[in-house]
Amino acid sequence: MIDDSGFIDDDTRAELQSAYEAVLPELREIPVQDVAWVDQNVVEVASVALAAIPKIQSLRAELGGFGDLYRIDRVDNIERYAKAALYADRAYRENPEPEGSLPALVEQAAVLRVRLATDCDTLIEDKLLDKQRFNDLDGGIRYEFVACDLLLIRAALTAIYPKVKDRVSVTLDDLLRAEELANAIFSRLSDPHATGPLAWEPAEMRCRAYTGLTRAYGEACRGVNYVRWHHEDAEEFTPDLMSRSLALLERRRFARQEPSVSVRDAACAPLAMVALTLVSTKRGSAN
Repeated sequence: MIDDSGFIDDDTRAELQSAYEAVLPELREIPVQDVAWVDQNVVEVASVALAAIPKIQSLRAELGGFGDLYRIDRVDNIERYAKAALYADRAYRENPEPEGSLPALVEQAAVLRVRLATDCDTLIEDKLLDKQRFNDLDGGIRYEFVACDLLLIRAALTAIYPKVKDRVSVTLDDLLRAEELANAIFSRLSDPHATGPLAWEPAEMRCRAYTGLTRAYGEACRGVNYVRWHHEDAEEFTPDLMSRSLALLERRRFARQEPSVSVRDAACAPLAMVALTLVSTKRGSAN
């Protein structure tokens, strides 16, 4: 459908756009907390899903008999979701986010947040850092949460950095950059005259389309696992997409109640979606 060079002809583009427009209302209705960060090559994921459709359809009669256990309507529309994801991915790549925009700043901050949190986990395991220092770590997807978390983790590392610098991957420059990014985010949010988008639309819709596809494919996996349980061959029908982002969405639901959740996982919000809760609030207040 799309070759390795990324070429796409007009007929294919129209086909993908038609699928995207068909599911667009549904994609916009996905709650922000359920939107997954795109953590894989969308073309490869869509290709796996499309290739699996014939085998999934060969089980359609059996799957239809247990429709109360999963969303069979989503299973029936995997092809449409896959094409929609391909279209959204293409639109995102053809419309790069402006350099220096607020969403770009926050994405940098969210990436750094995870890097710093990873080192914190190492130090906690080595009994060099008290995990209680991170009780207020939010790991959320709002701008201010990313900035606050970054300052909290930075403070914890800065306090012991001279003693642990040989045990961590982050540098003093990283810690300085963390403070700069957090302050830049707060400054932008507090400026009533600031202009520019709170979220980059192509990035948001790419994540939503990716979520639509992986969610539908997940329903298929659930159904196939059920009907092929005793055959132990479910992966022959629905190969694993291996989405870490989707797994983290589930883990983060219980992060507050589960003491074993690492600092890194608690801080690993979907990077491209860090603005959407704030955006949704502002959109709602404007209506």
